[in-house]
Amino acid sequence: MLLPPYPYTLNPTPTTTPPAPGLDTADHARTTAGIARPHGDNMTAPPPVVEPYPGWAAEDKRPLILGVAGTLIALAFLFVVARVYCRLISIRKLRIDDFIVIFCIVGCAPET
Repeated sequence: MLLPPYPYTLNPTPTTTPPAPGLDTADHARTTAGIARPHGDNMTAPPPVVEPYPGWAAEDKRPLILGVAGTLIALAFLFVVARVYCRLISIRKLRIDDFIVIFCIVGCAPET
């Protein structure tokens, strides 16, 4: 059985009645196939968002979040550089765990 498109869910009790007045053939085909809309058949709009206090929606925390994340990633990068430097000075070669750490910090850098 093919699944319906995304906005529709399977209805556990499919109806087999003739189309009701006001329903077009697509709605009738959807209800007889056992597919219902996610919010029911009336498709009402969701309730509006209520602000906890005036100006709540206008606040933007993105610069703060990016600043903190960027600072922590830069600090982590410095620790990785120090680790690699110490490994090269002390044992003069890098092992697999060092390459994993380098791979992770390089993969984490584009996130900011």
